[in-house]
Amino acid sequence: KFAGAIVVSMTEEDAFVLHDRMLLQDIAGMLGANIYAKRMRRAAERSSKISSEMLHSMIPSRVIRKIEVFWDETSVEIRERRRSAVMGVGGMGMAGG
Repeated sequence: KFAGAIVVSMTEEDAFVLHDRMLLQDIAGMLGANIYAKRMRRAAERSSKISSEMLHSMIPSRVIRKIEVFWDETSVEIRERRRSAVMGVGGMGMAGG
């Protein structure tokens, strides 16, 4: 025999309103992106260090000293070579025209 059942529906109370949840999601996203960026920077630094060690193990240090000015974008040598290359290309373009 079945006597019956009483069903009472209740709304579940949430401590955070919609705007609070959105704010928390944004904060969590920013923190996650920050952690990811730090991990990527650490991985890039580690990769650079390993590459440098490999390079130094294969090429003598005096050769590296002579060519490392070309790796530094802010070096005077690079800027002068780029400026002369641009002037050379510009001059040739005018002579050809």
